[in-house]
Amino acid sequence: MRKTVFLAALFILVSGFIFAQDSYDHGTAVTVMRGNASLIVQISAAAEKNNFSGAAQNLMLMAQGMNKLLVMAPPKGSLEDWRKTLGAFVNTAYKGIGACGAQDAALLNAAVADLKAYMKAGHAEFRF
Repeated sequence: MRKTVFLAALFILVSGFIFAQDSYDHGTAVTVMRGNASLIVQISAAAEKNNFSGAAQNLMLMAQGMNKLLVMAPPKGSLEDWRKTLGAFVNTAYKGIGACGAQDAALLNAAVADLKAYMKAGHAEFRF
């Protein structure tokens, strides 16, 4: 009996660590989203001027902000979809940074278009 109780308690403890996530923080989410709205405009302008350094810096800021949201539970929708969408957004920001390193305006513009699409999809699915 003690062994069963111990194993059950251990399972609950380990499950808590495995499935741990922060609760949704509306203030942080709004700050990140408003920042992203501003940054995407700046990135697009930098891309038009072939300012790859400026674009890369702002793409990194976007990725860092979205990483803050990745650890939260979504306000609506599934956690799996939340992580999939936000993870794809972050990876696309990194691809944009890679395009900046290669000084490839076409790849950077494609990354910006993809980021805008992820922003639109994320708002449609998770915004409450």
